[in-house]
Amino acid sequence: MTQRIASPRGAVCGLALDHRDSLRVAARRHGYPEDAASLRALKVELVRGLARLASVVLLDVELGLDAFTERGGTPLVVPLEAQG
Repeated sequence: MTQRIASPRGAVCGLALDHRDSLRVAARRHGYPEDAASLRALKVELVRGLARLASVVLLDVELGLDAFTERGGTPLVVPLEAQG
């Protein structure tokens, strides 16, 4: 299973964007809009720019669904648990 999310050299370098509550807290702390639409757009931009550098992308369905198709061929991992 690990081979599916590892780089060709065997390293796992995950882009973990599956956070929801902590992302809202960080957005609030830094004056970034914390509404769902803004956070979804932020995740799309982050995945577009960084997924190619990772061996796996972690995204939640709640705020990350729009970014699923932006990851190219990078494998996707989705949390099974609800936030909170």
